[in-house]
Amino acid sequence: MSVIHLTEPTIKHTTVTVQNVMIGKRQLTQRVFKQIREADIFSSKPETLNGEAWGYVNYFWKGCSNFGCKHILWITPAGELRRCRVKTGCYRNGHRYEHVGRFLTNKLPQLYIAT
Repeated sequence: MSVIHLTEPTIKHTTVTVQNVMIGKRQLTQRVFKQIREADIFSSKPETLNGEAWGYVNYFWKGCSNFGCKHILWITPAGELRRCRVKTGCYRNGHRYEHVGRFLTNKLPQLYIAT
């Protein structure tokens, strides 16, 4: 085990951006988040999505199929909010889109919801 010797301890200040999901003036809660209809964001057409992806929420609850589910929050062309579980894979016509979901979540901002 290596030992770290500090001759002059310092504190470094950093600015961090946290993006909360808001409904009106209130932050989206876990209870409401669980009620958002789950729908597949992936289209049957290659490299096409069924709507606009806003970001992902890294959230797990009892009954969610795997620990560490990521849910892409997205909006349909009709303006309806949806979520798509991606760590366990979103399925379309028997094909697994787990790798696409991971790629997409790497490109999207992480969103936060209230407890």
